[in-house]
Amino acid sequence: MSLRWLAAATLLLLLYAAGCSRADTKPSGGNLQRYRLNGRIVRLADKGQSAVIRHQKIEGWMEAMTMEFPVKDEHEFRRLHLGDQIAATVFVRDMDYWIGEIHHDGRRSESLWNRSRGLRSPVRVFCGYSIQAAGLSASSD
Repeated sequence: MSLRWLAAATLLLLLYAAGCSRADTKPSGGNLQRYRLNGRIVRLADKGQSAVIRHQKIEGWMEAMTMEFPVKDEHEFRRLHLGDQIAATVFVRDMDYWIGEIHHDGRRSESLWNRSRGLRSPVRVFCGYSIQAAGLSASSD
Protein backbone atom coordinates (compact mmCIF):
# COMPACT_ATOMS: atom_id res chain seq x y z
CA MET A 1 0.00 0.00 0.00
CA SER A 2 2.86 2.42 0.76
CA LEU A 3 4.22 1.93 -2.76
CA ARG A 4 0.90 3.20 -4.19
CA TRP A 5 1.05 6.28 -1.96
CA LEU A 6 4.62 6.96 -3.07
CA ALA A 7 3.64 6.60 -6.75
CA ALA A 8 0.61 8.88 -6.29
CA ALA A 9 2.67 11.52 -4.47
CA THR A 10 5.35 11.39 -7.18
CA LEU A 11 2.73 11.77 -9.91
CA LEU A 12 1.15 14.77 -8.17
CA LEU A 13 4.56 16.38 -7.72
CA LEU A 14 5.38 15.91 -11.41
CA LEU A 15 2.01 17.34 -12.48
CA TYR A 16 2.50 20.33 -10.21
CA ALA A 17 6.02 20.94 -11.57
CA ALA A 18 4.77 20.69 -15.16
CA GLY A 19 2.03 23.21 -14.43
CA CYS A 20 4.46 25.65 -12.85
CA SER A 21 6.94 25.46 -15.71
CA ARG A 22 4.18 26.09 -18.27
CA ALA A 23 3.00 29.18 -16.35
CA ASP A 24 6.54 30.57 -16.33
CA THR A 25 6.88 30.36 -20.13
CA LYS A 26 3.50 32.02 -20.81
CA PRO A 27 3.81 35.71 -21.78
CA SER A 28 2.52 37.90 -18.97
CA GLY A 29 -0.53 40.02 -19.65
CA GLY A 30 -1.74 38.24 -22.78
CA ASN A 31 -3.53 40.04 -25.58
CA LEU A 32 -6.38 42.31 -24.56
CA GLN A 33 -9.43 41.86 -26.79
CA ARG A 34 -12.31 44.38 -26.92
CA TYR A 35 -15.94 43.71 -27.88
CA ARG A 36 -19.08 45.92 -27.95
CA LEU A 37 -21.93 44.98 -25.62
CA ASN A 38 -25.51 46.32 -25.73
CA GLY A 39 -27.93 45.20 -23.05
CA ARG A 40 -30.07 45.80 -19.98
CA ILE A 41 -29.04 45.52 -16.32
CA VAL A 42 -31.14 42.82 -14.62
CA ARG A 43 -29.22 42.50 -11.33
CA LEU A 44 -26.40 44.24 -9.48
CA ALA A 45 -24.12 42.70 -6.85
CA ASP A 46 -22.13 45.07 -4.63
CA LYS A 47 -20.09 42.12 -3.39
CA GLY A 48 -17.74 41.40 -6.25
CA GLN A 49 -18.86 44.60 -8.00
CA SER A 50 -20.65 42.85 -10.86
CA ALA A 51 -23.71 43.35 -13.07
CA VAL A 52 -25.94 40.69 -14.57
CA ILE A 53 -26.79 41.89 -18.08
CA ARG A 54 -29.28 40.57 -20.63
CA HIS A 55 -27.26 41.39 -23.74
CA GLN A 56 -27.55 41.12 -27.49
CA LYS A 57 -25.09 39.07 -29.52
CA ILE A 58 -21.52 40.21 -28.90
CA GLU A 59 -19.99 40.04 -32.36
CA GLY A 60 -16.90 37.87 -32.48
CA TRP A 61 -17.30 36.58 -28.92
CA MET A 62 -20.71 35.15 -27.89
CA GLU A 63 -24.40 34.81 -28.65
CA ALA A 64 -27.14 36.81 -26.93
CA MET A 65 -27.77 35.70 -23.34
CA THR A 66 -27.97 36.85 -19.75
CA MET A 67 -24.73 36.66 -17.78
CA GLU A 68 -22.70 38.29 -15.04
CA PHE A 69 -19.95 40.78 -15.87
CA PRO A 70 -17.44 42.20 -13.36
CA VAL A 71 -17.10 46.01 -13.43
CA LYS A 72 -13.56 46.94 -12.40
CA ASP A 73 -14.10 50.71 -12.20
CA GLU A 74 -15.96 51.53 -8.95
CA HIS A 75 -17.23 54.88 -10.29
CA GLU A 76 -18.77 53.19 -13.35
CA PHE A 77 -20.34 50.50 -11.16
CA ARG A 78 -21.96 53.07 -8.83
CA ARG A 79 -23.65 54.74 -11.83
CA LEU A 80 -25.46 51.51 -12.82
CA HIS A 81 -29.11 50.95 -11.89
CA LEU A 82 -31.48 48.04 -12.40
CA GLY A 83 -33.23 48.30 -15.76
CA ASP A 84 -30.61 50.61 -17.34
CA GLN A 85 -30.06 50.13 -21.06
CA ILE A 86 -26.31 50.32 -21.61
CA ALA A 87 -23.62 50.10 -24.25
CA ALA A 88 -20.21 49.02 -22.96
CA THR A 89 -16.91 47.48 -23.93
CA VAL A 90 -16.16 43.91 -22.86
CA PHE A 91 -12.45 43.49 -22.19
CA VAL A 92 -11.11 39.94 -22.49
CA ARG A 93 -7.60 38.82 -21.54
CA ASP A 94 -7.01 35.07 -21.53
CA MET A 95 -9.78 33.64 -19.28
CA ASP A 96 -10.48 36.97 -17.53
CA TYR A 97 -13.21 39.38 -18.69
CA TRP A 98 -14.89 42.56 -17.43
CA ILE A 99 -16.85 45.55 -18.76
CA GLY A 100 -15.90 49.21 -18.90
CA GLU A 101 -16.42 52.35 -20.99
CA ILE A 102 -20.10 52.11 -20.00
CA HIS A 103 -22.56 54.48 -21.68
CA HIS A 104 -26.20 54.84 -20.60
CA ASP A 105 -28.80 55.46 -23.27
CA GLY A 106 -31.14 57.09 -20.72
CA ARG A 107 -33.84 54.41 -20.88
CA ARG A 108 -34.82 52.29 -17.93
CA SER A 109 -37.33 49.47 -18.04
CA GLU A 110 -40.01 50.72 -15.63
CA SER A 111 -41.48 47.29 -14.91
CA LEU A 112 -38.04 45.89 -14.07
CA TRP A 113 -37.25 48.98 -11.99
CA ASN A 114 -40.44 48.49 -9.96
CA ARG A 115 -39.83 44.75 -9.53
CA SER A 116 -36.35 45.45 -8.23
CA ARG A 117 -37.88 47.60 -5.49
CA GLY A 118 -40.51 44.98 -4.71
CA LEU A 119 -43.31 47.05 -6.26
CA ARG A 120 -45.85 46.35 -8.94
CA SER A 121 -47.77 49.19 -10.44
CA PRO A 122 -50.32 49.38 -8.80
CA VAL A 123 -50.11 46.96 -5.88
CA ARG A 124 -53.39 46.30 -4.03
CA VAL A 125 -53.13 46.56 -0.26
CA PHE A 126 -55.57 46.39 2.65
CA CYS A 127 -58.22 49.13 3.15
CA GLY A 128 -58.77 49.90 -0.55
CA TYR A 129 -55.53 51.79 -1.19
CA SER A 130 -52.95 50.98 -3.81
CA ILE A 131 -49.23 51.71 -3.69
CA GLN A 132 -47.67 53.18 -6.79
CA ALA A 133 -44.12 54.31 -7.46
CA ALA A 134 -45.18 57.91 -6.66
CA GLY A 135 -46.91 57.01 -3.36
CA LEU A 136 -50.42 56.17 -2.14
CA SER A 137 -53.64 56.76 -4.05
CA ALA A 138 -57.25 55.86 -3.32
CA SER A 139 -58.67 52.88 -5.18
CA SER A 140 -62.21 52.84 -6.51
CA ASP A 141 -62.40 49.00 -6.39
